[in-house]
Amino acid sequence: MAERKKPQGRKGPIRISDVGLEWAIIDFPGEKAARELMIAEMFVRAANRLIMYPSAEQPSYVPFSELIQNAENDVDFTINTGRGVKRLEVTEFAPLYQHGPRFEDAPRQLDQGTKSDLLLELLRKKSARQGGANRLLLVYVTEQGFWIDPITIEIVRRALSHESPQFERVYFVSPHSITAGMVWEIFPGTPHPFFATLNDHDLRRRQARFPHPEDFSEE
Repeated sequence: MAERKKPQGRKGPIRISDVGLEWAIIDFPGEKAARELMIAEMFVRAANRLIMYPSAEQPSYVPFSELIQNAENDVDFTINTGRGVKRLEVTEFAPLYQHGPRFEDAPRQLDQGTKSDLLLELLRKKSARQGGANRLLLVYVTEQGFWIDPITIEIVRRALSHESPQFERVYFVSPHSITAGMVWEIFPGTPHPFFATLNDHDLRRRQARFPHPEDFSEE
């Protein structure tokens, strides 16, 4: 039986073309297994170069290698790390139940307090269902409006420092193209120095608007 197509949002970089600024929307694979393999391979490449704000107190898991995609109904991947063989679960952050129901209906922006609550809800569910010893969780997005920004990462990092998930590490990879992306370590992670003077309440109230690619096309 053919695998059901997995919907996607719109995400990608702004590029300069002959006609001006162009939103280069990434064409993610439509099948779930193919998309997760793309994301996991992107993670390995990006994480081996740089992980934003990794834990300074916990041993590094770099380098990552020997990625193996597992059978359906299993944890998604097996991967070799600097701390031995681990299992890697991949999940998309796409809160369409609350902000959808289709990607076409997704908002351009979510405030950081709302976004962090939705992300924590997802992480708690994944922890309860797929968490366990020697397991890592990788989160990604295909919709620009759901991009996990640094403020949201810091809010979630602080929350997870008090309620550790059943994963040894939680990472976020933000795709920049079909092959390239950037990786953040959400858990355990390192406090973002820019927000060091803000308590939890003030951090949640701090609002930052990140330009959406459609904003440029409307100028």
